Amino acid sequence: MSLKDKVVIITGGTSGIGRVSAERFLKEGTKVMIAGTGEEKSRAVAEELGTINENVSYVKVDVSNYKSVENMIEKTLEAFGTIDILFNNAGITINKPFLEQTEEDYLKVIGVNQHGVFNGIHIFGKKLIELNKKGTIINTASIAARITGPTMMGYATSKAAVEMLTKSAAMDLAPYGIRVVGVGPGVINTPMISELKAQALDYLKNMHARKEILEPEQIADVVVFLAKEEASGINGQVVFVDDGYINFK
Repeated sequence: MSLKDKVVIITGGTSGIGRVSAERFLKEGTKVMIAGTGEEKSRAVAEELGTINENVSYVKVDVSNYKSVENMIEKTLEAFGTIDILFNNAGITINKPFLEQTEEDYLKVIGVNQHGVFNGIHIFGKKLIELNKKGTIINTASIAARITGPTMMGYATSKAAVEMLTKSAAMDLAPYGIRVVGVGPGVINTPMISELKAQALDYLKNMHARKEILEPEQIADVVVFLAKEEASGINGQVVFVDDGYINFK
């Protein structure tokens, strides 16, 4: 079923998986709200994507702040008149050994990756119910929800929480016709892995069945599918897109 004229909000929409997903959604004929932490960058990305489909807008958001997420939803309603799909994609990581991490480091990652997803589900879900609308919420989890390693304490903890938020919220929101699903990327060629040393990158490549790092487009294609009616039987699940990584770990 077509996504034409559906309204999609994408947090973390200015780069990586979020930006590529925005491109994919716009090509499907949707209306897209780019939500990012920087207003100028969000505006620039929206202007660039407007060459694909003019039905794109932008908003500055701090997903860790409940009021900011409320504002994001209201700005979307002002721009497009309705809401249909939320892609909770914003995420950060702080790569430090456990004993070198501060409480501030930990809470910053949890605030964006975990609390930000809660805020999105909670506010978007309540607004859909208020509007008497069905809808879909897609959360970005990670293979780190299932496996971890040195320096990944905050990130892995937050992504494991995202998987459980997805499952729990799906049960609570299903009676209202709202699906909550997740996508679990493997190691993706995004700015987040740019700091990895060559040796570490080679190790990660070898954990994939085809010995390749995945591209954001491979995740975006799954995200768009999860938003469609054809995926209506998928609910409360995280679909891992990792080229077999967690099977080999």
